[in-house]
Amino acid sequence: MTDLIKIMHLFGIKKDDEQFVKTMKKIRLNKEFYKYEQIAKLENTDIGMMIPKHTILVDVDNREQSDKLVSILKTEKIYINVLHIETKRGGHFYFASKNNEIKQVVDIPSAIGINVDTRVPGKGYGILPNTKNGRIIKNFPTQLADIPAWLVSNKGL
Repeated sequence: MTDLIKIMHLFGIKKDDEQFVKTMKKIRLNKEFYKYEQIAKLENTDIGMMIPKHTILVDVDNREQSDKLVSILKTEKIYINVLHIETKRGGHFYFASKNNEIKQVVDIPSAIGINVDTRVPGKGYGILPNTKNGRIIKNFPTQLADIPAWLVSNKGL
């Protein structure tokens, strides 16, 4: 639960905020919204976070491509400001974005040839790490970098 609270604070959402209740979503029980006190008691349950305003989740579902993206982000000195959650198949990369033109897409090649899914505010969510789902926070910044233009596909604009 500590990582969950850190993630919420990164996005400017505090556990007592009304936004926290709107942002948190428990996946396995009818996709209903829950209050912090209810979520804090859950164990070994997938919790999805609705994508907050001004944030984009880039999902790479291939380990090799995910590792390639990490390498590129490090070379470009962007990785330090990317929330990176390793998944069983690849990785979730969270970026800042004020570009409301970015669309939610699935398995589309980016400009650098890495296939990505994008999750956008108001439509998408990301599954957060817990004790059973194999997701690991690999990098936790204090603020998010803007999403690089080369990571968004033409179909995502």
